[in-house]
This record gives sequence, structure tokens and C-alpha cells, in this order.
Amino acid sequence: MRLESRETHTICFLLTHSFPVFVINTVISCWSYGIVGVTAIAFVLWNGSVVVGDKSAHEASFNPPQLGYFALFTLGLSLMHLVTVTKIKQFLNNICSNAFVYMVAIATSTLLIYQFTQVHPYLLADNRHYTFYFWSKLYARFTWSRYILLPVYLFSLWSINHSLSHIHSMIRGCLWVCICAALVPQKLIEFRYFVVPYMLIRLHMKGETTRSLLLELTLYILINSFTLHRFLYKPIFWPNVEEPQRIMW
Repeated sequence: MRLESRETHTICFLLTHSFPVFVINTVISCWSYGIVGVTAIAFVLWNGSVVVGDKSAHEASFNPPQLGYFALFTLGLSLMHLVTVTKIKQFLNNICSNAFVYMVAIATSTLLIYQFTQVHPYLLADNRHYTFYFWSKLYARFTWSRYILLPVYLFSLWSINHSLSHIHSMIRGCLWVCICAALVPQKLIEFRYFVVPYMLIRLHMKGETTRSLLLELTLYILINSFTLHRFLYKPIFWPNVEEPQRIMW
């Protein structure tokens, strides 16, 4: 009885002393993030939306295929880290061990792509963005490509999550929730929407080698050199606009 009484006393002490101290220390440590959050909420209430500019062109929608596009984007920029012989073998073993789960994932993803694929008017008309060419040359021309790429989406998402396996599962879960909250409501497909989630993932990856980092650096230099060349020397002319247009991310 005395032992139980001491344990109860200890628990009560922790709840009444340690927890309030923890809350106070957390508030003190994160006060700057609180200011950002409160300011963001105040702006949304004042502006009536998170959109700055033409609100009608950036209305929220339910667009779950955005996660697949983001997975391809991340896979392309981190190919040397996410696609290795070891990871491919581990992924195939994971499929064999969880065949039913992957069957359900493919069936659900197929339904979501069929039912909720969103096509923004800008995606069909604005040829100043890379996504215009990806959509017009691939997804719009070959409708089946939206489904045939599902295994690539799944591998990309699995490889990304596997590269973050050293992070606590709760933090990883919060990261994926934030990524979904940022991307799924977006009707327009734009690489700039992917940059911040990609950077958060990339900064937490581990296990890089000197060779893979050099390959990554080379890839970034090539992409940006190509973009700058197109921007400076390959203007785009629209029939009803006198000024030349420039390609951008």
C-alpha cells in the first residue's frame, strides 16, 4: 500500500509540476513560430483567403494525384539517392511481404486518379512552365500514362519514406500530413509548390556518398543551365501579346 501511495504521489507531482514546466519551456522555445502562425491566421481572416492575387484562379480543390506528381518530382531530383540496387531489392521484398496492402494501394490510387484528376486551365494554356509540356506531351496525350506510372509513384513514395526511416515515426507522420495539406488542395500543378516539401525531405536524408552528391550537383547545374538558356535566348511569343514571354520553373 505504501509503495502504491508513493507511486501515486510521484505521478501527481509530475503532472502538477513537470508538465506545466514542460509547457512553459515549450512556449518560450517556440514563441517565434507562434508569432508566424498567429500572423498567418490574421492575414487569412483579413484577406479572406490564403491566395494573393486572382482568387478565382487558385481555388482549393481535392487533387490527391498531386502526391504522385510530387513523388516523380522528388525522384527525378534525387534519383542518385532514391534509386539504388539495394532499395529496389528491398522494395520488391516489401511487396512480396505485403502483397495485399499494395494491391489495395494500387486499387485505391487508380480510383483516386480516375475520379479526382484535376486539370487547371493554366496547365493547358500557359506554355511558360515546364508542367505545361509534361502534361501536354505525356498525361494529356496518353491518358493511360496516368495509371501506368502508379508503380513508379509507389516506389518513389516508399523510397522517400525509407530514406527518412531514421526520423521518429511521429515526426515523419507529421511531415507527410503537412505535405498532403500543402499539395492535395492545389488544383494547379506547379513545380514551385513542390520545392519546399522537397527541401524538407532532402535535408533529412542520410547515407549520401561523395559520388552521389557530385551527381546531384551536376544534375542541378544542368537543369538550371538549361532553364537559364531557355529563359535568356529562347523567348516565347504569344499571338495577342507584343512582349516576349520567358520560360520559368
